[in-house]
Amino acid sequence: MYGLPVAEPASRWTRLKAWRAQRFTTCFWVVAILPSTYNAILAAINAQGISTPRSLAVVAEAGILALCLVACVLTGGRKHDMGPILLIFFASIQMTLTSLLFETIYPDFFRNMAIIAAFTAVGYRSSPDSVRLVFRYISLIVFVFLLIELIYLPAYVSIFQPALYLQASRGIEEFSLNETGLFANALGFKDRFSFGIFSGPRTSSIFLEQVSLPGFASVLLIFLLGNWTHIGRFDRSLHTVLIVLIILSNNSRTSSALLAINALGYFIYPYFSGRLTAAIMPFCLAMAFILVGPVTDALGSDDILGRLSITVAHLMNLSVADFLMGSQGMVARSYDSGYVYLIVSSSIWGLLAFWAYVTFVPADRTAEQRRVHWGLAVYAYLWMMIGGTAIFTMKTAALLWLVVGNMVFASGGSDGNRPIGGRRWESRRQKYEGS
Repeated sequence: MYGLPVAEPASRWTRLKAWRAQRFTTCFWVVAILPSTYNAILAAINAQGISTPRSLAVVAEAGILALCLVACVLTGGRKHDMGPILLIFFASIQMTLTSLLFETIYPDFFRNMAIIAAFTAVGYRSSPDSVRLVFRYISLIVFVFLLIELIYLPAYVSIFQPALYLQASRGIEEFSLNETGLFANALGFKDRFSFGIFSGPRTSSIFLEQVSLPGFASVLLIFLLGNWTHIGRFDRSLHTVLIVLIILSNNSRTSSALLAINALGYFIYPYFSGRLTAAIMPFCLAMAFILVGPVTDALGSDDILGRLSITVAHLMNLSVADFLMGSQGMVARSYDSGYVYLIVSSSIWGLLAFWAYVTFVPADRTAEQRRVHWGLAVYAYLWMMIGGTAIFTMKTAALLWLVVGNMVFASGGSDGNRPIGGRRWESRRQKYEGS
């Protein structure tokens, strides 16, 4: 009597691939969820009386980037990896030269480019369904704590104590009259722009300060540009309602304008090559000089001309040496302009490297890819007119570049994203199966 056929035991190669896939999945969920939440976790710990100095945040970011590297190693190389590799290589050389020139180590530019490169590479290796689940979970977390902040602010403050955490981790002192426990800039000031719907402080949710929350809304919309037709009704409703609630409660003019432009771009972007985004940065800078040129009394005022005038004034005050070699002494004074921040922290070559990466690395063969490519460029270049570091913070940049990398899978656009070195991997498979 013959029994049912017995399956052959899995080869060592099959077991190795399964082990790598399992480890990559573990790394992926850690590096996808933690960037947006680790500050909130540390703040909650600090609120309980356990000190969380800046060094802990630095270690957390370094650990997340290390896990990105592990995830990439587990899955092997990709042809698309050349862009991230070249960016990291350039940033390493730039940091070394800057450190030698100024006789001090200044890692800001390297750190910013490492976040971009690492999460682009992880996006290449992640399944679209996993990325969509990440955005669902992050949106739910942001939504819950945003509702707590809006409905009962004392409960939100008791959980995170944002002012105390930012003071401990960044050395940001509270205003002497700030008794709310919030980051002082969230309080706003009289006559500041407001939609007039919510009367409390500007909201922050799990991001703890008011700038990153609208940045997250902008990134969330870029995700929707490329994934709208692939997500269900629940996710569409969740993300849309959250974006609207963030904008109305945060009262961010810049994000409101960016969201309007990119929402309209959903219908327009597919008709233009992504490589044409190269023109956005020079166009933005030219418009800033044109608008601010005849205005002499707008510097520092709380309107669009006032914010643009800061960028124009700083750029005009840079010397040739500042352009060619950077100026670490000016970094702390450049946080209101992304263009100036990149130049003084890395030189004009650093700004051009970022411009080249945004222009040539994102995929642009399909309509969905072009939507994300244009959404990315519009967000980055317009925001850099009035903000220095917001688009480089890991809290939102990790999600942004995860989406950008993952778009190689959009509508059959994944050519060239298979592991490289096919013969080498095949010979290794035969070796394991033969052992």
